[in-house]
Order: sequence, then structure tokens, then C-alpha cells
Amino acid sequence: MRLCLCLLIIGMSVVTPSIADTIHLKSGTVIEGTIIREIPNASVAIETAQGKVFTYNMHDVLKIDRRPSPPVPTVPPLPTIRKDPTLSGLLSAIIPGSGQIYNNQYLKGGGFFLATIIGAGTTLNTVYWQKTDGLRVVKGKRVQLIGAGLMTAIIYTVGITDAVAWSKMINTVNEQDTKKRPSIGINNTPHGWLATLSVQF
Repeated sequence: MRLCLCLLIIGMSVVTPSIADTIHLKSGTVIEGTIIREIPNASVAIETAQGKVFTYNMHDVLKIDRRPSPPVPTVPPLPTIRKDPTLSGLLSAIIPGSGQIYNNQYLKGGGFFLATIIGAGTTLNTVYWQKTDGLRVVKGKRVQLIGAGLMTAIIYTVGITDAVAWSKMINTVNEQDTKKRPSIGINNTPHGWLATLSVQF
């Protein structure tokens, strides 16, 4: 459903005589205004600045001088916010949670960051450095190491995937919202510029 609102721009509603259409009759009469209707080889109707409409037979018309078409004002399109899925995924790969922050999901980004840090810390906590044997797993904590490492890897991977998916979803939603944004049309009429605001809901 579309709701259309028409606004007449008062500042442009005055017809300027110097650029008005002009009809020259064979009798010598000159009429200035805006041609509102013309039937080839039949008749022509012109509306004057005072709002009067005159219709003449084309056999009585010597010539018609038409005013140049004024430039149509352009309305710049509203900007559409887009997210780069590749960039969001890369950010999450470098710093867990930063892809979500790029998508303006600050709490989720903080959650992924903390979860990854805790998982990594738990994994490293099961490993220690021993000068004689080098890096080895503390006896009895192998299951904890595998579980913590696997969980950390899953959280890290899900964070990257989530950032990419949400970037694509945000772009899709914004494109749909753009189609529903108010559209503005500006047309020239015999009474001036007519601005039309169309809203879809």
C-alpha cells in the first residue's frame, strides 16, 4: 500500500511571463501563458497567469513559441548502510568478537571475545613448561586439555561464521528497508513545481 502526499512548492508556483508559452494569432493577437492541451491540426488551449483558459482553432494560429523545458530538480537517493562480510569475518579471525562489533553487535562481540579468551586460558592452564622434559601435558589433565582446546576452536570458528552471516543479513534487511523508504518526485505543472511524497507501508 502506498500513501501519496502532494505538496505544491509555493516559491516556484509563479509563472514567469518571460519564459511563458506564446500563441501568435493571425489576427495579430499574442497570448502568453502555459499550453495545457493541444490537438494537432485541430485546437490548442492555453492558460494565462491569471488562471483563464482560452482555446483556439489551429486555423487561426500563426505560430506557437514554446518556453524551454526547465531542468528537473534531482533528489539524491538516501544512503544505504552496507556491511562487508569478508571484512567482518577477517576481523573476527584476527580478534575474536571484533566482527560482531563491526556489525554493531557490541554485547555479542564482547561475549565471543570473553568466551574465546576463557577457553584459550583454560587450555593453556593444562600445559606447563618443564626444563628437563620440555612442553608436556600435566598428568591426568589430558581430557581437560582436549575438551578445552576443542571448545575454544568451536567458539572461534562460530564467531567468524556468525560475523559473516550477520553482515549478509544486515545487507539484506537494509535493501528491503530502502525499498520502503519514502520516494520523492518533483514535476512541473502549469501552476508550478509539484512535489510528490510516496510512502510504502
